[in-house]
Amino acid sequence: MLNDLLFAAKRAVRTVIFPVLLILLAASLILAPMLGREESLPPAGIVCADESVIAHRMLRHLTENGFELCPDEATLRARVAAGEYDCGAVIPDGFEALVLSNTPDGAARFITSPTSFAPTVYQNHLAAAIFSELAPVITADALADSGISLEETLAEYRAMMDAGMVFTFELVRADASAPLSADDRGKAYLLGAASLLIFTILMYGICGSLRDDIRALSMRIGRKTVLLRAVIPDMAIRAGGILMAVFLAAGVSFVMGDSLPGRILLPLGLFTLAVTVFAFLAAAVLRTPARVQILTFFILLASVALCPIYLDVTLIAPWLGWIRAALPPYWLWVFAG
Repeated sequence: MLNDLLFAAKRAVRTVIFPVLLILLAASLILAPMLGREESLPPAGIVCADESVIAHRMLRHLTENGFELCPDEATLRARVAAGEYDCGAVIPDGFEALVLSNTPDGAARFITSPTSFAPTVYQNHLAAAIFSELAPVITADALADSGISLEETLAEYRAMMDAGMVFTFELVRADASAPLSADDRGKAYLLGAASLLIFTILMYGICGSLRDDIRALSMRIGRKTVLLRAVIPDMAIRAGGILMAVFLAAGVSFVMGDSLPGRILLPLGLFTLAVTVFAFLAAAVLRTPARVQILTFFILLASVALCPIYLDVTLIAPWLGWIRAALPPYWLWVFAG
C-alpha cells in the first residue's frame, strides 16, 4: 500500500495543475487575514441641535452604532445627496422638552435619497433610540397617581440601563477599513476561495482515475485491484495534499501573527472529506473525464453566481434555496456553523 501511495504521489506531482492549485490554496489561506474584510453598511449622518443631556446621551449611543455626527443640516443633506451617507437624521432644538412632555411627534426628521441602501434599518434604530428615552416618561405618566415622580422614574430607568437590565438596540456594523476580530476575519474569503479550490482540485483530480489506460488496465487485472492500487491512492494523495496545504498555511499564518481561526480548520477537513466522497460518486456515474469537467465547470459557475456568504439568495427568490445547497461554498458554510 505504501508503494501505491508513493506512485500516486509521483503521478500527482507530474500533473502541473495539482501542485499549482495547492500553492494557490495555501496562498489564499495565508493572505486571508489581509484580504478578508467584512462588508459594512454605508454610514448614516446625524445633526443634533439640542444641547440637553437626554439628546447628547442618545446622540452618543447613535454615533457608536453606525451614525456619524454632521455639523449642520445643509451639510448633511449634501452628503446624503452625494451618496456619502446612506441617509440622515436631524434632532431639532427642544428635543428634551418633547420627550419629557410625552409628545414625540417632531422629535426627529429623517432624510433619505433615491439611492439609499438601508434607510429602514437606520430609521428603526433611530426610533428605538428615541423610544428608549421616552419609555421612562411613559412609565411616569402611568404611575402619576401613585406619587412616584418623573425624576425618580428617570433615575431608576437609568440605573437599570447601566446595569444591563433594560433592553437596548444596537446596530451590528463592521468598519470595512478596520481589522476584524480573530474569530471572524477572513472568513468570507476562506469560504469562497478555499472551498472552490478544494472542489476544483478533487473534481479535476478524479479525471486521472478515468483515463483510458486506467480503464484498459481494469479490464486486464480487475476493477477491484485498480480501485485499491490506483484510484484510492490517487484520491488519498490529493485529499492529503489539500490538508497539508491547509495546515501549512495555518502554520505560516501563526508565525506571521495572523493565525487562522481554529474553527475554520475542522470545516475544511470535513469539506475535503465530503467532496472526496462526491468525487467518487461522480466518477462512478459519469465515467469519462469530459463529463466530470463539464459538471465541475457548471457547479463552479453557479457557485460564483450564487455564492451565499453574505447575501441570503432566498430573499431574492425563494426557489434559489433549493439550488444553493448544491454549491460548494454552501457546504463549507454548513460545516462552519
